[in-house]
Amino acid sequence: MMVLIATLQRVYHTSYNQLVTSFPKKQIRMANTTPQLTAKEEQQLLTGHDQNGKALPFIPDYGFRAARSMFSTSADMLTYAAVNLNKKNDAINLSHQVTFTKPDGMSLGLNWMLGKEYNGLPFIMHTGRDGFGFTSLCYIYPDNNAAIVILVNDSSGEERVSDLKNELISNLFLF
Repeated sequence: MMVLIATLQRVYHTSYNQLVTSFPKKQIRMANTTPQLTAKEEQQLLTGHDQNGKALPFIPDYGFRAARSMFSTSADMLTYAAVNLNKKNDAINLSHQVTFTKPDGMSLGLNWMLGKEYNGLPFIMHTGRDGFGFTSLCYIYPDNNAAIVILVNDSSGEERVSDLKNELISNLFLF
């Protein structure tokens, strides 16, 4: 990841943080999404918890894992989901194109997984768990012009969050 960051900074003559925040801020009006928090923003962050409910310390991840973290608000995430649904942005549309399909049928786009629910409903999704007490899920249902974003401040597992998503879609889409 560090080599990619250095390459991007050299090619575009700007910092990585500027690169990854300029598109969300300028193109899709996500003013509160960033790879790095200010000291004030860190103080506003909810406390993350482990699977036993124990509070975990906030440890900033500024590029030392395989993929850098992005911090966002629920409002920005809903904006992001809406932009992914409206199909008006070529770069976002490109990210939904299948680049690889696994033997189990799950396809991969550019940072997205593409598949079908048990009833055949197609989805585009990404989930995450940072190990510091936060879990996230974003499912986009293009055929229904709908999205589900779930952000939780515990790391009890993506399976629990996915179960909640399944309960929501079974009530929303009545299947």
